[in-house]
Amino acid sequence: MTHDIEVSSLPLKDVIMDLSKALNTTYEEKCTEYSVAIPKKWGTGEIRGINFNNGLGIIIYDCEFIDDLTIKFTANKIHPVKYIYSAQGSVTHSFARTNVEHLIKTHKCAIVAAEKNNGHLLHCESGDRIKLVSLEIDREK
Repeated sequence: MTHDIEVSSLPLKDVIMDLSKALNTTYEEKCTEYSVAIPKKWGTGEIRGINFNNGLGIIIYDCEFIDDLTIKFTANKIHPVKYIYSAQGSVTHSFARTNVEHLIKTHKCAIVAAEKNNGHLLHCESGDRIKLVSLEIDREK
C-alpha cells in the first residue's frame, strides 16, 4: 500500500506543520527547530526542520514507514534548491510534473532545483530505515 502526503507550505516550520496535520499528530518547537514524531500507525522516528535567517534551512528525516510513502511538496511558490544526502537507506526523488525518478542510495547525494513552481516528490519504501538530510537554499533570499 502507498500513502501520499501533500505539503503545500514553505518555509520548513510550515512544512513540519503540514506533515503533522497529514500524520494526524502534533509537532514540537524548541529554539526555532520544529519536529514531528512519526505516529506508530505510520512507522517510527521523526522529521525535524529549522530555518536560518540567511535563507538556509535543514530538514532531517530519521524514520521508517510501515507502508510506502510519497511526500509531495506542492507549494505554489519557487521551491528551494535542495542538497539531499542519504546517510542511511534509499529514497526516490522526482519532480512533480515529470515521470523521471532518481534513486538516492546510502552515502549518495543529489542537488535538485525545480523549474518555476514545479514541486518535488520524495518516495520512501516501506520498512526501509532512512536518515536523510536536505539542505535547502531559498532562491528568493
